[in-house]
Amino acid sequence: MPPYPLAGLGPQVKPGPPVWSTYVTVDDADQAVATATAAGGQVVAAVTTVLDAGRMAVLADPLGAGFTVWEPHQHQGAGIVNEPGTLIWNELVTTDIEQSAAFYHQLLGWVAATDSHGPGAYTEFGMGGRSVAGVMEKPPSMPADLPPHWTVYFAVADADEAAGRAGKLGGSVEVPPTDIMPGRFAVVRDPQGARFSLLASSPTGG
Repeated sequence: MPPYPLAGLGPQVKPGPPVWSTYVTVDDADQAVATATAAGGQVVAAVTTVLDAGRMAVLADPLGAGFTVWEPHQHQGAGIVNEPGTLIWNELVTTDIEQSAAFYHQLLGWVAATDSHGPGAYTEFGMGGRSVAGVMEKPPSMPADLPPHWTVYFAVADADEAAGRAGKLGGSVEVPPTDIMPGRFAVVRDPQGARFSLLASSPTGG
């Protein structure tokens, strides 16, 4: 294993297009599965022991967004984050923020807070006084057949350069580089179709 693991690559647990999966640390994978199903979630892949690294289960929330719970043993998770080339953010796109917030609060203890009202409003999940992920209502600009989902953001120094490089490497740009509150972002797909976002943070961090 690399000295500073950044992310993982593995086979799909269900047929379908390749995806990036958001992993969330839990104390007990079996208990997390029981809590999730009681709260209306579904089990996509049952609890599995991954050598001495940990135990995992793939779940879907009540609206269908898939994610993975991870009970760490030897592998604690990403060794470096929030730097160019590494994971910087996870975001849930949902059709019902209130229902999603209730589910993740019951499962993980997350508390949802919205920073403003109107078109510019954004909701974040927090825990222990710190933000852990974002959540947004699925916008009309997204394909109608795209279900609720989690998406990962990777930090880059320059969103325009990174998006251009993705295209040259056989990927595609789904949302061109755009300015948002935290900086400049783009949505791209790799050559196999897996969707993810790039974010160049503003100097002030939004």
